[in-house]
Amino acid sequence: MTPFQIVDPRLDHRRPGEFTVNAAPVFSWKMACRRQGAFQSACQITVKDENGEILWDTGKVFRRDSAAVEWAGEPLRSRQRGTWSLTVWDDAGVSQNTGDIPFEATLFHNRDWQARWIYFDGNNPAFSAPCPYFRKKFTLAEDPVRARLYISAKGLFEASINGTAVGEDRFVPGWSDFNKSLQFLTYDVTASCHKGENLIGAILGEGWYCGCGRRKNYYGKYPELLIQLELTFADGSVKKVLSGNNWKCATGPLMYSDIYDGEFYDGRAEMPGWNTVNFNDRQWRKAAVGSRAADSAPLIPKIGEPVRQMMKIKPVKILHPKPDVWIWDAGQNVSGIPRVKIGGSRGRLYTIRFGEMLYDDQTLYNLNYRGARATDHCVMNDQGTMWYEPKFTFHGFRYMQIDGFQFSNSAFTVDDVEVEILVLYSALEDAGDFKCGNEKLNKLYRNTVWSQRDNFFEIPTDCPQRDERLGWTGDAQVFAGTACCNMVSYNFFRKYLRDVREAQRSDGAVASVCPDILKYSYGAAGWADAMTIIPWVLYQRYGDKGILEENFAAMEKWVEFQRKSSDGFIRPETYYGDHLNFSPVKTPSELLGTAYFFRSAGILAETAAILGKKRKARKYAGVA
Repeated sequence: MTPFQIVDPRLDHRRPGEFTVNAAPVFSWKMACRRQGAFQSACQITVKDENGEILWDTGKVFRRDSAAVEWAGEPLRSRQRGTWSLTVWDDAGVSQNTGDIPFEATLFHNRDWQARWIYFDGNNPAFSAPCPYFRKKFTLAEDPVRARLYISAKGLFEASINGTAVGEDRFVPGWSDFNKSLQFLTYDVTASCHKGENLIGAILGEGWYCGCGRRKNYYGKYPELLIQLELTFADGSVKKVLSGNNWKCATGPLMYSDIYDGEFYDGRAEMPGWNTVNFNDRQWRKAAVGSRAADSAPLIPKIGEPVRQMMKIKPVKILHPKPDVWIWDAGQNVSGIPRVKIGGSRGRLYTIRFGEMLYDDQTLYNLNYRGARATDHCVMNDQGTMWYEPKFTFHGFRYMQIDGFQFSNSAFTVDDVEVEILVLYSALEDAGDFKCGNEKLNKLYRNTVWSQRDNFFEIPTDCPQRDERLGWTGDAQVFAGTACCNMVSYNFFRKYLRDVREAQRSDGAVASVCPDILKYSYGAAGWADAMTIIPWVLYQRYGDKGILEENFAAMEKWVEFQRKSSDGFIRPETYYGDHLNFSPVKTPSELLGTAYFFRSAGILAETAAILGKKRKARKYAGVA
């Protein structure tokens, strides 16, 4: 019997097969053993390049911890490939080895990019506009041995090669302050590229870049696309297909798609085969060419997990509160989209509206959505029936009302409508579970997990349904510890902390919403303290002091802001205070602020001590 096993080896808190996003990654693993009291006594990490040359070897090191072991070799280079292996010894001196685990680095610098941004300039940016489609043919003399797609968008993208979708990610590249950093993703597309003619295609949505209802055109006027496809052949030669000149674009059936307002899809404008080689694109226009990627804001590999379809559920019942009204009940609140089979004659309009609650008469209530229309429209194509699901919008809902089949003048009835609900959220792994003998407590726990699923959507949002869905720092920091118990949240929060740092003012005050699109309420007690509390929670949960190093300067700036703007260490009144308190007696904001000031200063002192900053550790312990 095997005495123990090495399980869950990770590079940079990422599973094998994912691209490495840091030049100096960390190593983590677990040890599984049936023998009671067994523990790791020593380990050895060996890293080799693709030719088998050793890049770094720790030798046998006597240590018991296996969380976030720091890289001490030369920094990895962009595109560098190789393997790493791990040997672990238990307390009895018995060893086990993982064997070689492949790794590959992504791009680390703007200078690695030769592509240019492209966009469709035929829309009026003052209004929600049709989503642009892009395509580019390229010819290969032979099959590639390796093909890597580096892709980003100002907005949202969905890419394909030769008609095959690239990956399972949605709402990518995600949301950041597009003026300060631009996330990109890396995909292995070797299996999709072949000898002869090939076609790469992409659809863009306005997303958080230039959509979102009342915040339209916040970062820019048009969604833009950036693509760098690198193909390597058996002789070592490399061919690059770059976004830039000679790309073609057009609009199609997506008449508009807005995160808050919903989507309008016109099946009559479908373009079958638009992303394949043989499609006739003579009527398409040349894509407008923008700036060089190398001159952009920093292009950074996406650290946090992308949004994906994590579940598919069926409605639990259909309500029929009045003539011609049918409402599908998901059984609970979800964040996601419907997938609906509809039918009728060509041109029949279907409308899908959403709500979290019902009126007493069982009709749909969604006044709490405020300015968000949260309505999807679909016009039937000429096939008689079709499946429809939105592409660049999502909804927070339990109930959905579908209108259209009632007036189709066909045999298609409510019994023919099929509904699936696709649950979307950032693709975090489950970390823990809870169950006890009290069913009310179990239900409370399940509700908490569902709240996390519904609100961990690229950023930690306050709600998934109305015209807000913002990354409120107070909500994030107060929930961070629970979040890490429920799901593996390190990379998710690491990305969010970049948003917090990018929104921090030069004087150290931290925004209440990150990414910061509201531009008010800086330095609010309990909200701004996310800058110290979240890094500390991540260190406690995952043992990686790199998160403290990455955020220490920003943490210190926040504590210094509090020290300088306090009245003898007593904080002034700030926004929110005892937020949403139902009692007529409210805790003074000054007391809350001073308590949080104490906590942040104490965290900073402990952080400084861990990082070997002894003088600062003494200083901020004194402040606390």
